[in-house]
Amino acid sequence: MNWTRTIFAVISVALAGLFLGTAYAQSDSYRWKLAHQWPTVHYYHTAAETFVKRVEERTEGRLRIDIYPAGQLFGMREIPEALINGSLDLGMAADVGYSGYVPTVAVFDLPMLVPDGAAMFRLLSGEFGETLAADLKAKGMTHLAWVDYGPMSFLTGSRAINKPEDLEGLRITVPGGLFAESVAALGGTPVSTPPSDHYIALQRNIVSGILIGPSSMTARKLHEAQKNFTAVNVAWPVHIMTANTAALESLPTELASIVREEARALQDWVAAQTEEQTQKAIAAMSSAGIVVHKVPAEELPQWRAKLLPVHEKFVGQAGPAGKKLLDMATGGK
Repeated sequence: MNWTRTIFAVISVALAGLFLGTAYAQSDSYRWKLAHQWPTVHYYHTAAETFVKRVEERTEGRLRIDIYPAGQLFGMREIPEALINGSLDLGMAADVGYSGYVPTVAVFDLPMLVPDGAAMFRLLSGEFGETLAADLKAKGMTHLAWVDYGPMSFLTGSRAINKPEDLEGLRITVPGGLFAESVAALGGTPVSTPPSDHYIALQRNIVSGILIGPSSMTARKLHEAQKNFTAVNVAWPVHIMTANTAALESLPTELASIVREEARALQDWVAAQTEEQTQKAIAAMSSAGIVVHKVPAEELPQWRAKLLPVHEKFVGQAGPAGKKLLDMATGGK
């Protein structure tokens, strides 16, 4: 059974409200925990369920994996810590969570670093990706998959964002890290709001808008509380799936290989889904009456000029290793 067919099986089971147990051998068996931060309605969770189903089928139940979605076991910033200290076997989290332990990972949050996902994954297929994987490994986490998130864009209320100056004085909720620096560089005020409070904060005008991916806007119905969407690709973050290195290395070689192969299949499936879901989300917002503004290519240099200082802040935080990654991505420009 391939990934597409397994996806359909997983969705069918989820809709029916069933639980499919996998029989497994009592000897030479392993039970892992996989934690991630996304709600069960997000396609990331579907990917995680499919990954688990495939691994359990291919290992004939020798490796069982329990999934804890939506921060039930560990939150975004707790997942990397749990992986490092061994209280978690597998984790999927936003790069913002990992960057607190591996500063170079914040390179994913740099504004205007790449034009699209294809360009990002070309980078990740070479020395750029190998360097980041080595940095994660040095902390006790083995990289398994780069999980495409898509373009970070603005969703706002009464004021449309058509040019950088339109952000002046607006309170914008952000995931933290360099995203906060980007909003500040554009003249806005970055605000940290727990994801569970995003809808209320937008609805009650506690904040003026949010910087987030389009698929998350519609999956969490945030667009219902706002009026304007600006497609500007402030950044193209890539989230990460990692394993506790000791746990992965304790597996027999054939089981570890299956985990790696299915993680790569997850990476490929999510990348395709991200493109599709992003376009669907933008179309859904337009149909719902949201004013959609796509920043023309000829206007992007204006945005880039204001955002470039954030690159310097990253180098200041990540040091020479960060500068090397930035040079790989930009050709030293």
